[in-house]
Amino acid sequence: MSWLFRDESGSPGAGEAGAFKAIQELEEDQKVMTSAINKFKAKCEALEARAESLAQTLETRDEQIAKNKQILAQRRVLFEGVSVDLANIKSQAAGLTQVVPKIKASVYQHAPKVVAEKKPLPVVICGPSGVGKGTLIGKLMKEFPDTFGFCVSHTTRKPRDGEVNAVHYHFSTKEKVAAEIAEGKFLEYAEVHGNYYGTSLAAVDAVAAKGKICILDIDVQGAEKVKLSSMKARYVFVLPPSFEDLEARLRGRGTESEESLQKRLKNAHGEMKKAEEPGFFDAVVVNDDLDLAYNNLKAFMQGKKLVKQALPVKKQPTVVLSGPGGSSFSCSDIITALANRFPDRIGFPVCHTSRTKRDHEAPGEDYHFTTVEKMLAEVKDGKFVEHAEVRGIHYGTSLAAVHEVQQQGRVCLLDMDVPSSIKFSQSSLEAKYFYVCPTPSDADEQAEKTNLYHMVTAAEDLDAICKLIAEALRL
Repeated sequence: MSWLFRDESGSPGAGEAGAFKAIQELEEDQKVMTSAINKFKAKCEALEARAESLAQTLETRDEQIAKNKQILAQRRVLFEGVSVDLANIKSQAAGLTQVVPKIKASVYQHAPKVVAEKKPLPVVICGPSGVGKGTLIGKLMKEFPDTFGFCVSHTTRKPRDGEVNAVHYHFSTKEKVAAEIAEGKFLEYAEVHGNYYGTSLAAVDAVAAKGKICILDIDVQGAEKVKLSSMKARYVFVLPPSFEDLEARLRGRGTESEESLQKRLKNAHGEMKKAEEPGFFDAVVVNDDLDLAYNNLKAFMQGKKLVKQALPVKKQPTVVLSGPGGSSFSCSDIITALANRFPDRIGFPVCHTSRTKRDHEAPGEDYHFTTVEKMLAEVKDGKFVEHAEVRGIHYGTSLAAVHEVQQQGRVCLLDMDVPSSIKFSQSSLEAKYFYVCPTPSDADEQAEKTNLYHMVTAAEDLDAICKLIAEALRL
């Protein structure tokens, strides 16, 4: 075998080196083969374990199938018994169908009486002022004059030009209406600015006597009283497409003072909340498109299915923070902390100012920059929820800026002093008010007297205050 260790020239030294190299390569190949064999063995063992597991699973399933078959057999026996009972009940019912007519004939023969025809129920139509209830009711009565009749309400105020007694209202005296209310002759009533307004039972009966469906156009408070009475009725609420649209309609009339307008808008908030109460109203009609709204009202009257309408987006409330200052944190600190905790739920309105824009400021982001004249005109028109003059420069928050935050589905946060908060509470915006102070003794006397605020004291603990406000807002 010495030739294995020789090179081409026959020299034994060179061949020996090649042989050692060949042996090393064979050893490395043997290691690779051994590793592959071990991996193959491991896979085989894993497959064997998997097969054993599947066999156990199949065995368990077979046992479950056997149990299910047993349960089905028991239920089949039970159903067979029920079928027998049903057959007996049907047999007895068949016998009753023959007896009932004889009983009816005997009853009518020995106790004859007039069976009144079932009368259609009155319809109560509610909705905020300016939503278009009168227009919808007018269209309904014009198309179906022999079917519907409008219930004429009572009032103790004096008739206005063009108003006719028993057509627009039943004009009466305070003494007479008060006496009839005490006698239970009114379905609902309210005292507004010293005068009574209400719906009498006689007015409803007068419509029913003509064989017509009585329509009552009353507010939500009146509807609540009708619900408590013995009169059964159906209830419809007419919604505006949005609160901004309702405000625009009322302003477009040009018949209201700003004070009166804000009062109507505030009442509208409460009425529209009632429309969200499950089960109170039988139908909700959105008066966005008049023809669609009327067709839906008509469909409700006829017992037909209404065309689906998009309801106004429910807005998050505005939150007003006030405080005495002088503590380790301010209202702006609380607002910042809340915004950091709830970045997708909290928003801030972009305020207006009459000062000159600075280089780093962006219009519409840092401020809405405007002129003194324009800003004061819009303040006079009621377009601002708060306004102040500081060293000859005007600052304020507009209704539109607050609405913009609300339309994003966010809670709008405002930092105001007590006088501004009281003024804000008289606006059309729904808000929650928090007065934050370190201890009860630090509270402002005017803030306590207003009964406007949720008084918050937390021993200067910013986290505790943020948690309390977040819980109140259900963030």
